[in-house]
Amino acid sequence: MMETIYGVLSLLLPFSWMDHIFMKNAFLAVLLVTPLFGLLSTMVVSNRMAFFSDSLGHGSFTGLAIGVLLGGVQPLLSLIVFSVVFSLFITYIKSKSSTSTDTIIGVFSSTAIAVGLMMMSYGGGFNKFSAYLIGDLLSIAPEEIGALAIVFLLVLFVWGWIFNRLLIISINPTLAASRGVKTMWIEMFFAAVLAVIVAISIQWVGL
Repeated sequence: MMETIYGVLSLLLPFSWMDHIFMKNAFLAVLLVTPLFGLLSTMVVSNRMAFFSDSLGHGSFTGLAIGVLLGGVQPLLSLIVFSVVFSLFITYIKSKSSTSTDTIIGVFSSTAIAVGLMMMSYGGGFNKFSAYLIGDLLSIAPEEIGALAIVFLLVLFVWGWIFNRLLIISINPTLAASRGVKTMWIEMFFAAVLAVIVAISIQWVGL
């Protein structure tokens, strides 16, 4: 399958850098993840979640540290799981508290970064996992592209399912609730999807 895709890329893009497999993998990953960034970022801005997305990227450092300390757990798996839990927790607290959203996100983000740094320094894993800190787009493996393709299709499906409800929530949450939209659950679902995309792209973009 991948050999066929590589062959098509070589025909469509007859550039010298296309002679390298790692460049083809990086190019495919960019093609898959860029539309997701475009789709999700529009709603991130509409829902005033830019700071939230940033805190996900930095807070997920703790998820990476947990994976390092547990040993047998893949760092990417722990990264995704922690990011999803982290995003759901922030969204839940935000919906139940009268405190400023930026304040809540700032507290959780700072705490997660501090805990992650402490855990990582204890485990001595900075050098081993430096790629997660600065990103390494050229390290993408074919199986990771396959996983990203599955995520791409799932996100498109989810987007078609929740877009209208998420849009009305971004315009007027009270109106959305009066129309029977479960605002907190939709926001939590969107936050979880956002967390997965952020966690997956961290290994290529960097924390």
